[in-house]
Amino acid sequence: MKQPSSPIRKFFSLNRWRRRAGASMLNASMGASDLALMKERVVLANEAPKQTRGSHNDLRTHTDALIREFSGQPELALHHATLIVLIRRESSLEKNVDSFSRLWQSEHPWLIQNLNIRWLVSAADTFADHAEDPIDRALALSVSLLANTVKAYETERYLCNVPEAAYSQDRVAHVQEHLVPIFEGISCYTVGSDDTLRNMVWRIQTVSKDRVVGKILLAVLERLAQLPTPYGRMREAHTRKKTEWWTQ
Repeated sequence: MKQPSSPIRKFFSLNRWRRRAGASMLNASMGASDLALMKERVVLANEAPKQTRGSHNDLRTHTDALIREFSGQPELALHHATLIVLIRRESSLEKNVDSFSRLWQSEHPWLIQNLNIRWLVSAADTFADHAEDPIDRALALSVSLLANTVKAYETERYLCNVPEAAYSQDRVAHVQEHLVPIFEGISCYTVGSDDTLRNMVWRIQTVSKDRVVGKILLAVLERLAQLPTPYGRMREAHTRKKTEWWTQ
């Protein structure tokens, strides 16, 4: 597996400097802002919203694409995404990481409620790269691991042309009575009553102890339990109140 570039290789990377071109002007526009006002103002683009895919080397092109992605949403969501872009491009890194951290400390309830899973994961990746506390880094990596594992499963389902995952009730009944091996000692969930996910949530809550990144992790898990994912399908089939792992 290819290893990350060394600091000296990064320094001499022409592409790295190209991706930063124009960042100084953007950084200047990211100064002290009225966050309350940014929650009220809406991003307006000339085109219908369209999700970005990957990133452009040209920063202006990339920020224009972000504006289109967040069209119709509060400006604060775009501000948050722009901070992440600048941090990824290592532009005014210390200043922007500090702004990102302070934004999450002061506005995490709003951000968790208003950002989609994609941007919650991007935020977690930023914490994983730059948080000072190793527990915050570990929790942030857990967000990425959780979301990317579900993404891998759902991508595989698409590639295998399985448009809908519907449980066989015979098999639900079977796993409730029998151990069904999967691989290396791992067996199927006892769908309907299994306590594994509830215990996992309890452990996350214990480790988090009101940490912002822990709140992101729990929020992502909660949303995955409401969407057409393995967590959502197992939630729908769950019958034992005592072992529920979701809160909404």
